[in-house]
Parts: sequence; structure tokens; C-alpha cells
Amino acid sequence: MRRTLPLLLAVLVAWVAPGAAAIRVDQLEVHLEVPAGETEAGTLVVTNQRDSAERIRIYVQDWRRDEQGQHQFLEPGSMERSASGWIRLTPTEFTLGPGESRTVRYSFAVPEGASGSYWTVVFVQGEPRPVPGGGTQIRVASRVGVKFYEQVPGSGEGRGKITGLEADGSGSFTAAVRFTNEGDLPLTPQGWVEIRGASGETVARYDVEAFPVLPGDQRLLTVSDPARKLEPGTYLVLAVLDYGGATRVGGQTRLEVR
Repeated sequence: MRRTLPLLLAVLVAWVAPGAAAIRVDQLEVHLEVPAGETEAGTLVVTNQRDSAERIRIYVQDWRRDEQGQHQFLEPGSMERSASGWIRLTPTEFTLGPGESRTVRYSFAVPEGASGSYWTVVFVQGEPRPVPGGGTQIRVASRVGVKFYEQVPGSGEGRGKITGLEADGSGSFTAAVRFTNEGDLPLTPQGWVEIRGASGETVARYDVEAFPVLPGDQRLLTVSDPARKLEPGTYLVLAVLDYGGATRVGGQTRLEVR
């Protein structure tokens, strides 16, 4: 028996890779150092890379990374260190012909009393377009995000620590390291995880590549070595991270392998 599926209309918004987007913006990150109580102006250049006209909409959102490092987008003003309310853009809606570009002006006003770092994302979004398939019609709008970071000059403190470390040696070796940014500046820690034997000798060492952590956020990093089969015994697992502070931060846990 043939079943007839109802037509489903949905709009999906995809933050696509800049090179694959129908829209191009000349900057993907803007780093500002505006003193508290002052305003800075600048521009973004938006280009339509389609061979047809594109209706453009520009808006701001808060954003953060979850503990896995994935982006999360929130309503403006949702976060303690949101800069979404500090930025004004003009124009916010316009149409671009094929290959056409337009300059968008912004002003970024930092209030008195601001200290440390703040951030927001400006989205440049095209119009939803139908992508038919399988009896379901989905409308997809591509968008490009421009991250704005504000660092108030002469203020803020970079401070972080390892707040969790777990290791497992049953089967293969894995370790999970949790890092918390306790200051009010973005941090980019890097370091290593090390396995030491009962006599203090290094059994294995694994580099941890640099990763970004915004103020107030945590990151959970997993180190895994499927080929590492530990002999029965007692081991010490250490994690050491350098986030640019006066000293490195560390954590350790004992691992029993039976």
C-alpha cells in the first residue's frame, strides 16, 4: 500500500564554513580594546557569492562553548559577559545582487565600570531557500557568524585550574581532564597528560593541544590511546596545563590496573 506523506515545511539555519557559504564577510573575528565609557566604530563588508539576488538580515546573539567545545547560541543578553547590547549595526536588512558587496557599519559602546572581557556574535544571514527531497521540502538559510571580542584595557585577570581528572586503564588507556576558567579573560591552555609507574618512571606522555575556554566556562578533554595496554599495577596519572599564568596548573589521580 502506498502511503502519502504530508508536505513538511521547515526552516533550518546553517552556520556553514566560510568558503562554502553563499555569503562572504571580510572578517570572521573582531578583537577590540575599547576603554570603559568609550565607543569605537568600524565596518564589515558583506558579499553575495550567489548568481542570484540575496536578501540579507543582520542580527546579534550571545554565544558560548559547551564542555565539548561545541558552539551554543543564546538570546542576546543571556550571559553575564554578553556584549550583544553594546553593538549597533546599520543597515540590518538589505538586498545584494549577484556578486554585489555592501558595507555594514558598527559602533561598539562600552559602558562605564566594565572590566575584563566580553563577547558577542554578529550573524549575517541569507533568505531561506527551498531544498526539496523525499516528499519533504526544507527551507535552508545559510549564515556567517562574526565573533566580536572586547578586552577592556588594563583590566581583567586570567585564572584557571584543573577541576577534575579521571583515568581508566581497563582494556586501553583513557583520561578525562576538566579545566575551568575562573577569571574574566579568555584562556587558551595547552599541556600534557603523563602516566608514571610505581617507581616514578614515565610510562607514556600525551600532548594536549591548545584549546579555547571563555570566562566562566569549563572544557572536558579526553586523552585516549587504544594501543596502550597497561600491565597490572599502580600508576600515577598527571595532567599539566599552561594557560599563560604565572605558573602551570596540574592535577593527578591514582590508577589501579588489575
